[in-house]
Amino acid sequence: MDPGCIVIGGGLAQAPHELVTLAARYVSARASFHRVPPIVPATLGEWAGVNGTVLTALRRQHALV
Repeated sequence: MDPGCIVIGGGLAQAPHELVTLAARYVSARASFHRVPPIVPATLGEWAGVNGTVLTALRRQHALV
């Protein structure tokens, strides 16, 4: 696995910046890949699930046409 970015979502996305720093240290210490990807909080907040559901529904509808 070689992710381009690690996104922290849900309630953890609302946590202080220190959580992201701790996560980055943890990943760096255990990474099996050469470059540690950026670790960022999710930006959609509580709307992430709704946006994902709508996007999935639109893609499925488009596939049926």
